[in-house]
Amino acid sequence: MIKTLFKDFSPPTNLAVLNGVLIALIVLLNINFQAFCIPSTWAIIVLTICFTNTILYPILDKTKFSPFTSFINGVSLFVFIYSAKSTSRYFFITAIFLCIGIIVFIGQEYKKAIHAIEKLKESNYTELEKSFMTEKILGMHFIYHTRYCEFDGWRPPKHEPILIIGMWLNRRIDPLNVDLKTRLLLYKKFFPNNKYKFECSCAISHRQDYNNDNLWKN
Repeated sequence: MIKTLFKDFSPPTNLAVLNGVLIALIVLLNINFQAFCIPSTWAIIVLTICFTNTILYPILDKTKFSPFTSFINGVSLFVFIYSAKSTSRYFFITAIFLCIGIIVFIGQEYKKAIHAIEKLKESNYTELEKSFMTEKILGMHFIYHTRYCEFDGWRPPKHEPILIIGMWLNRRIDPLNVDLKTRLLLYKKFFPNNKYKFECSCAISHRQDYNNDNLWKN
């Protein structure tokens, strides 16, 4: 049943309708139970913009209005924090700072991994300081995809948010500038017990391209 509901509401238009219905119910409940009093005029304008953006975001996300809707989402975040109860607000803000801390940590770990890859190149690819992040970097482009499908060919099977965040915070640097065949050989050399080929690529439509690629042929 959950899968059916997810499928039914996944299309952007259906999701927009669902958001609209839920917000309308919240407003009606507030009118009847008065959790929040009538806001001042400027606040009504801000709330209307935020609610409208929340409803339409699934439709506008892939359009030229995407930057604008993202900006409004940022404003909405603080509107929703303000409307929460004090206890909920505390946990909400704590979670935000926790996530920010984790993101900063990921950026630093990726930077360390860049230095480790530089040392790998200096050793003529014989020595590597193995870590969670160096494994992700060596596995780029055949295990972990880093961009949308047309950039990664047949679309590597795994999405690793930690790897992507690390790249975002380090100017999208891929420190290992070698061809895919060499990259795979290095991965198998330093992480021999790790699986490197999976049943199919991330995108089902590219399954055959992935499985039949010369990369897997010895």
